[in-house]
Amino acid sequence: IMYMNELSLARFHRLLGNSSLAEYYDVQARARLAAMNEWLWDAGDAMWADWNLLSGTRTPRFYPSNLFPLWAGAYDPAAFNAS
Repeated sequence: IMYMNELSLARFHRLLGNSSLAEYYDVQARARLAAMNEWLWDAGDAMWADWNLLSGTRTPRFYPSNLFPLWAGAYDPAAFNAS
């Protein structure tokens, strides 16, 4: 959700003519996307996983939330197709 909010805020500020804030939110969205792919993507299972705060690891089970990056468009299609 935060990724989508950052993209929305970037578009909003671009429409208002505030290019510095638009760029700020674009950078934040790109950083979040990179972090999601680094920490949550499991190439072996070809899915995003939930993060277990207690163990500091990915949760190895499937939950509907594993599909959220697809719904949000929070992935790089080129990298996704390579998997």
